[in-house]
Amino acid sequence: MSNAFTTLLQRQADAAESAVPTPDRSPTSATLARVIERPPTYDGKDRAACATFLNQIRQYFRTNPTLFSTDDEKIDFTVSYLRGKAFRFVEPHLEKRDADIFGDFSVFCEKLIANLGDPDLERTSEKALRNLAQTGSVAAYSTEFFRLAGFVKWNDEALQSQFRSGLKSEIKRALIYSTPTVSSTKALSEAAIRLDNGLFEIDQENRKPSRSDIRSDNRRSAVSPTTSATSTPTSARSTAPPTADSMDVDAARTSRRFQPLTPEQREHRMKHRLCLYCGEPGHLVGNCPTRNQRQLRVTLSAETDADNADSKN
Repeated sequence: MSNAFTTLLQRQADAAESAVPTPDRSPTSATLARVIERPPTYDGKDRAACATFLNQIRQYFRTNPTLFSTDDEKIDFTVSYLRGKAFRFVEPHLEKRDADIFGDFSVFCEKLIANLGDPDLERTSEKALRNLAQTGSVAAYSTEFFRLAGFVKWNDEALQSQFRSGLKSEIKRALIYSTPTVSSTKALSEAAIRLDNGLFEIDQENRKPSRSDIRSDNRRSAVSPTTSATSTPTSARSTAPPTADSMDVDAARTSRRFQPLTPEQREHRMKHRLCLYCGEPGHLVGNCPTRNQRQLRVTLSAETDADNADSKN
């Protein structure tokens, strides 16, 4: 008996446990409503933005179906996101709940588009698509192109032709020489983006200084008067008046420092608009302060030698 009783109690316990409902841990609409960002408001100033606003509203409804089960709930929610001119359009109908606006969400959206949006969005998008041209990257151009293409009814052949037409000339040429015949506008866009990225990388590499440029700059820095290890301290230079002998020495030092440029050094300085004499930016060789100072020192030295020769005679 005891064994049978124990078996009975076990069966009752199992039945009671199986009767307890398992909590549903899957995300509910209420949970999603707290996670998904709500749509922005719309003030009616931009007619083209009305369709975008309604699409964002519909997307929010799709992600929260249990929160908006009736058309009235959808309309009221949409009205709560209208501002300014857009809200003033529906304001006179709020109390009466006019049937020609309220009651059917699809009709409500049609009324908003007719009065606040672009009633001929397709034609407007066609015009914008024909006027669209690449001004930045191909990726940015493609994004706007496909956004507008979603509002028109062109076939893929027409879209490919228009896509090519709006590209920069360098991308068009690159497509001719490097890309086989593409089968779709999407494939054409992907090929153009790859070429654009490749051309950008090449341009960045060309802007980097070569190793010979770096070595020539390092040599110039090593013998620069401002970094020379044998240069006289500033305080000593400022307190000691120049003499003929010191000017001769300085002139000799200067002549040793500024040797004729190699072809690589000359090309580097011209490319980066550096002085061909001292290698510093901000001036050209014609008004180089270092060159003018050297010429002045040589002139003073020559005049001093002439005075000394006259005094001896």
